[in-house]
Amino acid sequence: MLPFTDELNQKIKRALDKISESYPDIKFELDHAGYEAATKDIFNDLSETLKKEGSLISSIPHSGRTLAIFRLNNTIEIEGHKLDRIELFEPKPGSKIDKSFWEHIAFKVEDFDSVVDKYKNTPNE
Repeated sequence: MLPFTDELNQKIKRALDKISESYPDIKFELDHAGYEAATKDIFNDLSETLKKEGSLISSIPHSGRTLAIFRLNNTIEIEGHKLDRIELFEPKPGSKIDKSFWEHIAFKVEDFDSVVDKYKNTPNE
């Protein structure tokens, strides 16, 4: 099991509640989640853990750091949504963060342009 699954589940549940409340008519699905490691050592340790829990899809430079993308062997299911990919970010050079954290959760929508058009005058949630 991944070391941060409980925190991920809580964050996804909050996001799902907010999306359903704010945009009840939009069909969406969970795409991936991004995690930023506080240190290079934590990044390396989590990379090894994720390699055991899945497979490395890609490792690319991104904003002066490494972004590693993993596909999980066992899908994480949360309230009917399935997560099988995690992006792991190495810390930015020179950054000082106290602890690792979930940097983002991404969702896919059926027709992005129509969602933007319909909700362009609402607060950015």
